[in-house]
Amino acid sequence: MTRTPYRLLQIAALTIASTLALAQPAPPSSAPAGNPAHSRPGNRTDLASIAERHARRMAYLKNQLKITSEQESAWTAYATALQPPTQLPPLLRDDFDQLSAPERMDLLEKHRIESDARMKQYIDAAIAFYGQLTPKQKKVFDALGEPRWPAQSRTPRPW
Repeated sequence: MTRTPYRLLQIAALTIASTLALAQPAPPSSAPAGNPAHSRPGNRTDLASIAERHARRMAYLKNQLKITSEQESAWTAYATALQPPTQLPPLLRDDFDQLSAPERMDLLEKHRIESDARMKQYIDAAIAFYGQLTPKQKKVFDALGEPRWPAQSRTPRPW
């Protein structure tokens, strides 16, 4: 009979301990609110880091090519044609999902035409600039001038 109060005390202690264990706050979530891809520095949509990386790359290329004063105007035209965008395209997934299939196709066609126009501008500027280079500069440009996918490069980029 003396065990009953002890047994009740044990049950009460276990109940309190289990309640406290369940009442622990949830661990903090590592995912930030919203889309984390838009907030990470250095990702494709971080326009400030894109512009900074582009400026470093162009300065490095200009230094390696040793651009002369006669080539400066061609360099400026080439560098201007390669400027990264200053803002992102206005249409993202939320708007895209609201469109019908033909509207989506029309929009994709419009973006493709704009992209082709930007590529043509870049190609024309690169060809004009390349024509102004000396044979030695052309070798440097052939090695460094065109961006490569990371998998194609065996050495780290200096810019």
